[in-house]
Amino acid sequence: LYNTYNSYPYSDFDYVDAQGNSYSRYKPNPNTGSKNFYGDDDKCRTQKNWNWEPLMESDGRGYFTRQEHVTPHCGFTGRLYGLSEAEYESFSSPWPDYDYCFESNFVLDKTEVLATSDLQKMEVELFDSKFTSLLPLQIQWSIKSGFSEFEFWYYDMALVIAMYDATMLVWRDKILFNRIRPTTVMQELRGESTVSSYAGPGEGVKTMLGKDWNPYKRTMPHAEYPSGSAFFFAPPPGG
Repeated sequence: LYNTYNSYPYSDFDYVDAQGNSYSRYKPNPNTGSKNFYGDDDKCRTQKNWNWEPLMESDGRGYFTRQEHVTPHCGFTGRLYGLSEAEYESFSSPWPDYDYCFESNFVLDKTEVLATSDLQKMEVELFDSKFTSLLPLQIQWSIKSGFSEFEFWYYDMALVIAMYDATMLVWRDKILFNRIRPTTVMQELRGESTVSSYAGPGEGVKTMLGKDWNPYKRTMPHAEYPSGSAFFFAPPPGG
């Protein structure tokens, strides 16, 4: 948007509103110092300022890209449809209090089980898409409730507005907290440690170095906290 020609729609931009409030383009805040503190219980609990980092991605055919944080501006410059400005500004997410060593063990345990479970893989595929999870749930609930066609579309509009405003709130707080993603935690915290977990399509469970670990599904290019999916299932008051 900041190009006069050949602009990139939905890219980040500098912004000043009519009241003089300004927003500057998001820039990753590089982490410093060693993150290889696994086993140090005090460090695991007190490590708070671990920022989001862009991951390297590959299409498996030799094309590599480095992530950019997706639409970091939308929580600050987006238009609201259900919440008032005052309601929006009064909301804030609780401070994230992670024990990264505990969380890394939890992820390893879960992905080790998933690696050989076709049922869990199917569930991940289903709920990864909001269109194949939330939409059918809404339709089933409407049928069970005996809604008329008008009532279905009325509640559908209310749900979409609530989810939209929830997304604005989530994206604002993702930028404010700027928390690191589990993939980066695993690769840096457990980098030279040997772990047993999901090893890729068709590979099942294998022993590998932590720096070689990757999740079953792609890690999306945005900060970890708060969770957008959690907000979708619990829209904020007023939505």
